[in-house]
Amino acid sequence: MRSRLLLIGLCVLWLAGSVHAQGGEPVAVTGTLRLFEPASDVLVRVVAGQPVTLTLSAPTIDPTLTVYDAVGQVLAFNDDHDSGFDLPSPRDAALVFTPSADAPVVVRVAGYNWAYAGDYTLTIIGATVLDQNPVSLVQEAEGRVVEGTLAAQEGRAPRLAYPFLARAGATVTLTLTSAAFDAMLDVFDEAGAAIAANDDHDATVFSLPARTDSALRFTAPADGLYVALVRSFEDKGQGRFTLTIDGAAFGRATVINSVEEGPRPGECDRVLGRVVAVSSTFGGDFAAGNLLDGDPATGWSSREGDAAPYLIFEVAGGAAATLDGVIFNGFSTSPGFENDSVRAFSVGVSTALVAPEAFTTVLEAEFPRANTLQEYPFAPVAARYVLLRLLSNYGGRYTQAAEFNACTTLSGRAVETLRGEPPYLINGQLRSRDSYIEYRLYALQNATLTVTLSSEAFDPVLEVYNSAGRLLADNDEHPPELPLPNLWDAGLQVTLPEEGELVVRARSFAGGGPFVLTIDGRRIQATPPPAPELPPCRDVSSQAAGGSIVNFSSEFGGRWQAAFLHDGSEETGWASAPGAVSARREFVILDLAGDVQPLARFRINPSATGGDGSAHNVSRFAVLVSETTQRPEAFREVFSTLLTERYRYTLSFELPPGVRARYVMLETRDTFGGRWHEVAEFTVCAAD
Repeated sequence: MRSRLLLIGLCVLWLAGSVHAQGGEPVAVTGTLRLFEPASDVLVRVVAGQPVTLTLSAPTIDPTLTVYDAVGQVLAFNDDHDSGFDLPSPRDAALVFTPSADAPVVVRVAGYNWAYAGDYTLTIIGATVLDQNPVSLVQEAEGRVVEGTLAAQEGRAPRLAYPFLARAGATVTLTLTSAAFDAMLDVFDEAGAAIAANDDHDATVFSLPARTDSALRFTAPADGLYVALVRSFEDKGQGRFTLTIDGAAFGRATVINSVEEGPRPGECDRVLGRVVAVSSTFGGDFAAGNLLDGDPATGWSSREGDAAPYLIFEVAGGAAATLDGVIFNGFSTSPGFENDSVRAFSVGVSTALVAPEAFTTVLEAEFPRANTLQEYPFAPVAARYVLLRLLSNYGGRYTQAAEFNACTTLSGRAVETLRGEPPYLINGQLRSRDSYIEYRLYALQNATLTVTLSSEAFDPVLEVYNSAGRLLADNDEHPPELPLPNLWDAGLQVTLPEEGELVVRARSFAGGGPFVLTIDGRRIQATPPPAPELPPCRDVSSQAAGGSIVNFSSEFGGRWQAAFLHDGSEETGWASAPGAVSARREFVILDLAGDVQPLARFRINPSATGGDGSAHNVSRFAVLVSETTQRPEAFREVFSTLLTERYRYTLSFELPPGVRARYVMLETRDTFGGRWHEVAEFTVCAAD
């Protein structure tokens, strides 16, 4: 229960002071109990030995008061007040209790019957009000079947509510079965109006295990959210139950009070409109357009012999959109041709229709050999055209896939870029459709970071990630050393030994609204440091220039093959096999396009790739050359150096005059503590 979690989290923070009012003065707290929020928890701070007086008035409710300590034990309770209190109705509640310790406690406002709804006024004397939170009966649910437990615990009545989405005119059937209690089932619309109800099902229509099971069928009057309320006869039963639904889909508890147009965050809105280019198509029932039809029984197939199949799609409407993921079913739609299913694929984006090799790759992923639609989110990026490149299959003669589309809502997040120098002060707005907002910045080696997130509208949560998506720090309620306006505000401090990009994520425990985010620290900045300007290079070693790898000491494999050392991309690189120590010798030998060349300089990006930490960056390395042989022992050294910084960009080094070579060896000799050596890119430059 959120209120209890909040209470436990605040136990160590309550000395920070009050939020709303000071103890000793009467404080009036008003609110409303609703169908799916039939209780409200008011968090207060009490002082040992100081009596606390609580009175609760509600003109349309028979109210009850319950006081809980931090572990959920009942400290005091009242239903109908005694004659010592002057209240409007004899049904109103009141009590006096004297706490034994300085601590936060929860005062729960509820009705004697949990079907009650209406306004209330709670008056508190002798305590400090910290927070107020409604107690919701709404449960998360997905699919068609829910197996749950009806239980009354910590003052919560044995009722549970499950939202579901239905289309206007749809016939929706719900059944509620239980061997433990006499089941009752109600359906309400999103405003709380009753739509349908059942106690004991009609056995001539439904076949259910027990006479006391419930079932109903109704026609949805409009598109929207409905709620199935699970309860027992007279709210006296408890135990296991099964709720099934047909003709609709269970929704999400977070949208109980509103239905937004279009897909919610985390759901793909399928924004691609057409196929504009394809490497090959088998034809017939395997047209490329089948990938966009949403039907897993139809799909596309390449022709036999297409070794690198691809398709290019355009966003519907012909305008660029901010994409944040794709959905993909790479399973073969031909029975008996499962080996034609996609094993690995990549996704590229572009704002203009260009050749496939000019697309920017935003995703490389694997697909399981199963007929299932998978979600693949990535960092939001603007695109008008999307490239789907099929990298491998499971050994078949063709490459087949069933479904593909791009999304603008899959990650449910917004991304902001910081500008200027710290400290950064952001007055932001967390929208209901954003699961969170991210702010990107760059930390130099041994940086310190202090982040605070404050809001009067929601309970904030802070998270800090590195560029590989690893969580570095998080916080829900801030520590005492970071004073903030509200006890539920978030704050954290962290030391960052490694240089690299950081992501500060601001999200909400529940709800949304305005917030204030501050980011400060030492050795942090909005963008990465600029790479040094490099001298010209007549490349004679890369794959594009005709160079080749002819020998290497070891390779990690996968995304860290020796061939990636000169592929022209700093996003991929070579890594040696893991070793017992970082200080050892590893090498890669390149053939310079089959001819002896006069050499002037070389370029190297000595950083780890694929999300690996900078401890694997090469720190000590040498360049050796040979004019005649590939044998490692015959090379002579012409350059060596020790790097003291963990660089993440390309560096250029001059070679001595008169160096000539057909074969060039990059020999790595140490790292910054990593067990394998990594280099993102290495390029040899010929003399002009």
